[in-house]
Amino acid sequence: RTARTLRRLRPSGDAFADAVRLGPVAMLIAHGLIARSERPARRSQLAPRSAGATTASDASPIVLVQCESFFDARRALPFLPPHILAGYEAACAGGVSGRLAVPAWGANTMRAEFQVLTGLDDAALGYDRFNPYHALARAPVGSHVWRLREAGYRTICLHPFDRGFFRRDLAMPALGFERFLGRETLGGARTPPYMSDPELARHILRVVEETGPRVFVFAITMGNHGPWFKERPGEDRLGIDLPDIAQHDELSRYLAGLRGSDEMLQVLIDELSRRHPGAALGFYGDHLPSLPSAFAHLDFDDWRSDYAVWCPSRTPKPRRDVDLAAYELGRVLLDLAREPSTAAARAAVAVEPHPA
Repeated sequence: RTARTLRRLRPSGDAFADAVRLGPVAMLIAHGLIARSERPARRSQLAPRSAGATTASDASPIVLVQCESFFDARRALPFLPPHILAGYEAACAGGVSGRLAVPAWGANTMRAEFQVLTGLDDAALGYDRFNPYHALARAPVGSHVWRLREAGYRTICLHPFDRGFFRRDLAMPALGFERFLGRETLGGARTPPYMSDPELARHILRVVEETGPRVFVFAITMGNHGPWFKERPGEDRLGIDLPDIAQHDELSRYLAGLRGSDEMLQVLIDELSRRHPGAALGFYGDHLPSLPSAFAHLDFDDWRSDYAVWCPSRTPKPRRDVDLAAYELGRVLLDLAREPSTAAARAAVAVEPHPA
């Protein structure tokens, strides 16, 4: 009844517009209570549904890395040397890559994370899109993770941080992960300096070797998490002289962290190539770094991050450049890993949305 009353205020669902028209507090109340009233029907609609037992055509690992604040910084800073993202270039050369339209800027990691894992866009989530982990994902939600699990894959999530943050401790099992390893198991800190991305790469490879080839590993990095106000102990300097740019020091430290993320990607490519030639590796940025003054100074306003799906044994040559929305990425990774002919056809044309 309360939700019906609040709908008479005719909220648009756009947080900025509703905050201006209704006021921030009224907007939060209206969005929250309307989301709550819609949630039971949405949960029923989005619950996992069995497609029948299937068996993967081979037994090769599938690894997906959500890299904190990653994007190809050469788009905003074209004077950066190419080698700063040598690992990302290697990933692009071995698969499908491009820009990734993510639903948030500078924060709200869980929004892109949820879309990639489930294949659900904002329209399917209604008011729950602003934080699907807050309440929606407290019950099982259909996802690519459940489908891989049904196909016989072990499903494991790694995040060197507090498992309870964003209530991932509840959301990850609801999305289909059998195991969720946080800093209690992996190590890492709750305050900077966080676990470095190359160190997390070694944990990913260890889990793959311990679990066996029929495994899906989803890793959420922390190494380049902001803010970048001051130099962190042991942080490698960038070694590049940046021009006089707003937030110069923060940007320099972000780029030093970006180089560590790229090193992680190169480690994964090298080791998976050596140990599991048929493996598939997905890699994407959850959102752009929160460096608003630097981006304004550079006149850079593209919210998209970047992604690569590396699977050289199954990707047609030459490399494919395809821009995607976050909710499309999981399907492209699975197609390359398990249905190469379908993936080749899809990568050659515009990617169509897929139902969950």
